[in-house]
Amino acid sequence: MATKKTTAKKTVEAPIDQRETFVSLQKNFADSEMSVAEKLKTLYELQEADSEIDKIIQLRGELPAEVEALEQEIASLKERSASLNALVDQMNRNIADAKLSISEHDSIIEKYQRQLETISNSREFDSLNKEIENQELLRQIDEKTINDTRMEISARKAELDELKDRIAPMT
Repeated sequence: MATKKTTAKKTVEAPIDQRETFVSLQKNFADSEMSVAEKLKTLYELQEADSEIDKIIQLRGELPAEVEALEQEIASLKERSASLNALVDQMNRNIADAKLSISEHDSIIEKYQRQLETISNSREFDSLNKEIENQELLRQIDEKTINDTRMEISARKAELDELKDRIAPMT
């Protein structure tokens, strides 16, 4: 703070300058030969400075808490995004497995249809037809799984896009 000179060449110095205590500053101020009007003006200026410092401290006090809350929110959104990416990757692997299973079912169906050409009795025919029917049902289940998984992937990707849109303005 600026120093004030009195008519008797006494100055009132801030405790920052000489590391004085507030009590010693009060004593120096009271012992000075300043007029009451000058003392009141100085006190008013000190009070204004103190009020400004309080406002700055209050603003600074809220800002770190808000920043920390935003950082936590960003971290949780990024964590959610990473888990959704992992889930989508797992779903894509499930689709690949189902496609592989479908091709296996197709090859088994072909094998049973070739065996149908060389059957010798009706019991064998019925058994092969049941096996073909079962393999076709398993194939349909895998196709349904693929379709359901693709719909789930598109929903998760939409959720990921929404998360990215929320994260983008925060970073």
